[in-house]
Amino acid sequence: MQALNEIKNFKEIKKLYKHAFPRSERVPFFLIKRFSKRRDISLTAFYDGGTFCGFSYSVESDTLFLVLYLAVSEAVRGQGYGGKILTYLKDSHPDKTVVLHIEPLDENAPNIDERKRRLNFYLKNGFINTGYFVEEVGGRFLILSQKAEVDYREYSQIFYKLSGGTVSGKIYSPDGKRMLFDRK
Repeated sequence: MQALNEIKNFKEIKKLYKHAFPRSERVPFFLIKRFSKRRDISLTAFYDGGTFCGFSYSVESDTLFLVLYLAVSEAVRGQGYGGKILTYLKDSHPDKTVVLHIEPLDENAPNIDERKRRLNFYLKNGFINTGYFVEEVGGRFLILSQKAEVDYREYSQIFYKLSGGTVSGKIYSPDGKRMLFDRK
């Protein structure tokens, strides 16, 4: 599998992005393109030969590598590409803790089965359910990490920096009630 950060054709990424993430969780795609030109932000397309497999959009700090979006093309889903993408991201940032967030397991959610499958996929691929939550523009999400220890202050500051000071990335305790950190 080949990872490309110099993207020439954004159409397939944009199409997958719009299909894979609900509108409430998406930032305008033109901002993703613009921000991906920054040194600390990566938009990466993954290919197997000429076949588009998926993409990731991530931001890094001194100790964290936060995967904001990761999606696998429906055409190749179930063929191990999601795990290969995660392995690539972890291997290419060995000195950083790779973190991401997913929709929480809300039994009343209409897509609860999808949420459970997604959590199991990440757990199977070496991530840990931290039990902590981040609140950002798209709602409240469960934080997963490849390591047990996460610098939540730095995690919150990534959101603040990425959004130009408009989103603080509030971090909540596992019970969801006590705020641990709010950048603002």
